[in-house]
Amino acid sequence: MAGLSPETVDLLGCLPIANVNAQLVDYLASQEQRRHTIEFACVFAADPFYDPGQMIDDLGAANISGIANLPSLGILDGRFAEVMSASGFDFQRELQCLEFAKRNGLRASAFIWNEQQGTASLQARVDQVIVHPGGFLRQATTPKAAAAATVALVKKLKDRAAGETPVLLYRHPALYKELSEAAALAEGTIVYRG
Repeated sequence: MAGLSPETVDLLGCLPIANVNAQLVDYLASQEQRRHTIEFACVFAADPFYDPGQMIDDLGAANISGIANLPSLGILDGRFAEVMSASGFDFQRELQCLEFAKRNGLRASAFIWNEQQGTASLQARVDQVIVHPGGFLRQATTPKAAAAATVALVKKLKDRAAGETPVLLYRHPALYKELSEAAALAEGTIVYRG
């Protein structure tokens, strides 16, 4: 996906064009000289072809301490999201993978696109919630409106978390400047490196 825009990567990452989890594990296995721990590895948590138990074992062997659900089906909406969900591919499946990882000794970081996903992630007791403004960016009429919706979501989730779960912000490059207020509210930011 080198050279593609972040918005395109958000959507293409959900498509079955490659076994991204197996590629990640193969890459990590090839890095024998790496001694430091990677805090979170991004995985396609809804992948039906890669056994979660095997993935947890593989990532643990590679000195990974946690996983995050990115790429994610959470960005999908409308009829496409309904069809995917009816087939068993949705954010809920990703959340189940994150919960499984937690039960098996890894930390879990949930990328979320809306209030419902954020609330479900807090209820699942993930280690941190990361608000991704990509959904608002696709729905809003202006970048300013997308940024305002992101601010509102960060506020709601922080109130619900009540200090128990950090609420972070993915500072999407298409909205970077507009997200300054949301970044100030969040308890940390993640920045895209293309």
